[in-house]
Amino acid sequence: MKFANILKTMLLFMMTAAISIPASSYDVERLDFSRIELSQILFANLDELIVARQQAMLVGSFRFFYNDFMSADKELKKIIFEIENNKFDDVIKMQNLLQLKYFGLELRSLKYIFLKHASAVIEQAKQEGAIQSAPKALAITEKIFRDTETFIIASFDDVENINMRVDETENSANKLLKIVKDSKAKAILNNRPLPMP
Repeated sequence: MKFANILKTMLLFMMTAAISIPASSYDVERLDFSRIELSQILFANLDELIVARQQAMLVGSFRFFYNDFMSADKELKKIIFEIENNKFDDVIKMQNLLQLKYFGLELRSLKYIFLKHASAVIEQAKQEGAIQSAPKALAITEKIFRDTETFIIASFDDVENINMRVDETENSANKLLKIVKDSKAKAILNNRPLPMP
C-alpha cells in the first residue's frame, strides 16, 4: 500500500508539472482544457492500474511469473516516462493494455496456486501411460480440470466454491493416477510367470 501511495503522489506531481499552467490571467484563459481533462483521465486510469498491479502482487505473480511481472513493470515505467515528457498520445491505450496484463498475471497465478497439484498429478499419469491405459478416465479428469480452470477465471472471488471444485479436481486426478498404476501393475502381473508352489 505504501508503494502505491508514493507512486500516485509522484505521478500526480509529474502530471501537474507536465501541464505548465501560465501565471498571467491572460494565459490562463487560453489554457487548453482538453489537455487538463486528459491528464485527469490518465491519473484516474493510473489509479486503476496501480490497483491491478497490487492485486497481481497479492496473489504472488511476482514469484510465480517473475519475468512477465518485470516486463509489465517496465511497461509501467514507460508509461510514467511518457507522462513526464508530456506525450499523451498512446498513454491511455498503453495503460489499458497494461491493466489487462496485470489482471492476466493475477488469473494465471490463481490458476497456478489452486491447480498446480492436480496439474502435476495429471502430467504424471500421462507420463505413466494414461493415454493408452485409461483414455476415458483421462478425458473425464481433463474436462473437470478445464471446468475448474474456467470457474476460477469466472468467479475468482468465490473462494469457497473454488476450493470445493479444486478438491473435486484433485480427487479426479488422484483416481486417474491410481487407475494408471493399477493397470500397469495388472499388466506386469499378467506377463510374469506364476510362482511355483
